Amino acid sequence: MTRERNLAERVRALRLFCAGLVGGVLLGLVWILSPVVRIRVGKLVTERIGHLTANTEYWFRRRDPATVKGWEINIFITGLTVCNEIILEKISERMTVIRSRLVLYLYFATQRLFPRNRIWINLDSTGTFDYAAWNNDRRLFLPLSEAERGRGAEILESLGIPSDADYVCFAARDSAYLNDSSTTKNPGGWAYHDHRDVDIENFMPMAEEMAARGYWVLRMGAVVSAPLQTDNPRIIDYASYHRSAFGDVFLLGNSKFFIGDTAGIYRFASSFGRPVGLTNMTPLAYLNTGSGPNNNLVMPKRIRRVGDGTLLSLKDELESGADDFTTDQKFLDAGMMLVQNSAAEIASMARELDARIDGTWRDLPEDEELQQRFWSLIPEDHRLYGSPDRVATGFLRENRDFLN
Repeated sequence: MTRERNLAERVRALRLFCAGLVGGVLLGLVWILSPVVRIRVGKLVTERIGHLTANTEYWFRRRDPATVKGWEINIFITGLTVCNEIILEKISERMTVIRSRLVLYLYFATQRLFPRNRIWINLDSTGTFDYAAWNNDRRLFLPLSEAERGRGAEILESLGIPSDADYVCFAARDSAYLNDSSTTKNPGGWAYHDHRDVDIENFMPMAEEMAARGYWVLRMGAVVSAPLQTDNPRIIDYASYHRSAFGDVFLLGNSKFFIGDTAGIYRFASSFGRPVGLTNMTPLAYLNTGSGPNNNLVMPKRIRRVGDGTLLSLKDELESGADDFTTDQKFLDAGMMLVQNSAAEIASMARELDARIDGTWRDLPEDEELQQRFWSLIPEDHRLYGSPDRVATGFLRENRDFLN
């Protein structure tokens, strides 16, 4: 058995070497052609909707065509797992995308042997805190075509939603998607950030209230832990019973607004200019939509000390470093636990977002004072400094001790 394993490892090493050799030759050709044409290659992050959308759009927004000298060719290779084929099609409308297992293998082998070559495009970042990039007008995604809108109308009809009706979308992060072997490379290996999960039941009063206002309310997602428990005909569990790749694109891209959390699905809604309200954001250092000013609202999970049950203030979080804890273990080691936003806070955020979009929201003088107080506590060297987003008014009103 050991002998067979050693042989298999040698074969893999030989394949990698041969692929790298071919890649090296191609890099040489690219260098020869560089005085005439600049060729660059990158790999799209295709496994999760937030990264496929945001990482790709961030690169697109940073690239100013006016600064490109000469002829430039940018080539993007897909991963083997694609979270949404329609989003990939939309990206392909603006960028050169190659789907090939062989080319992907060649890419990995060549990059492994020549990691510092200037040919590589880095698509690892969402650029969440690059406010200048996210505030410019270089949008990656083209508006839906007439044919796509017709297809979307058919989806609305199948859901029982009139074509001229307003609807809102929401989603609550759980561990089901990342634990599904069909969606990720490492199912079951993501438990270190289960602290980002939330209880879908806390979103239901918000859904009921929006439905009472006359909206249709759609629960979004690709793989979810459990279906919604509701008999309200205006609240539709799209994620559990109706989900499709095109439905994701059309519904998120045309909703009045989106209510979510740290799950990256909100990125596509904001890419199509939909206002978003993000609940339960953690860590605090990422309390940001990364999509520029658009009536967007945010609010964090608060942190409680396990020993005495007290809630940390914003100043406490900043001084302790808990504002940047990114794993469950860090919270455990520090004797801290996260507190989810309440159902009342989530419903309040949706009401505020709805009113801001309609132009009927009026901030009280104390609301501006609370908002300014929050942002004045953020130091200049912190990631959040200069964020264009607003903290939800209801959260600040109900958590005044957070600003002490």
